[in-house]
Amino acid sequence: MSTAHRAADHVAELSPREIEVLRLVATGCSTKQIASILNIASKTAACHRMRIMDKLNVHDIAGLTRYAIQSGYIDIYGKPGTGQTMEELAAAAEQAHAAYLKAMEAYRLFLEQREDIEAANPGGMAGAARLHQAEMAAHDRYHTALVALKDFLTGSSPHCDAEDTRAERGVTDLTNPLH
Repeated sequence: MSTAHRAADHVAELSPREIEVLRLVATGCSTKQIASILNIASKTAACHRMRIMDKLNVHDIAGLTRYAIQSGYIDIYGKPGTGQTMEELAAAAEQAHAAYLKAMEAYRLFLEQREDIEAANPGGMAGAARLHQAEMAAHDRYHTALVALKDFLTGSSPHCDAEDTRAERGVTDLTNPLH
């Protein structure tokens, strides 16, 4: 049985963050690049990679890449596999949009009635802050859903260029391997 097939039994054990790291590793990102893309420390990115390898019992990048392709996390060209269909992503974007519109309307109504509320309730500012935070959180969820749908449709994702990887290793002149 191949390494990827043995690993397939453990897919449920990967956390969402580990899946993000797996996708980036499988598309050729270095630990430093993964840390930068995910806004985490390099040691944290390395720790995630090691945990993934341990959980899947895969001990090389090629094996992780095979596993990511076979599990649908990326396609053979390194583009993201979301595990969701376009219809599911579109429905998620629509739901997030509806929630965002509802939160915006609640905040707008609150602002219209603000003077009356503040006069009757000195703590009205706390209510405004809560509604504004809810509106911002709904906006963030809507934005995330739209980006996921866009990435699916365009086949784009955070990526790591080979140029960046070579520059990190200090290789600037590809014609001279010693430079």
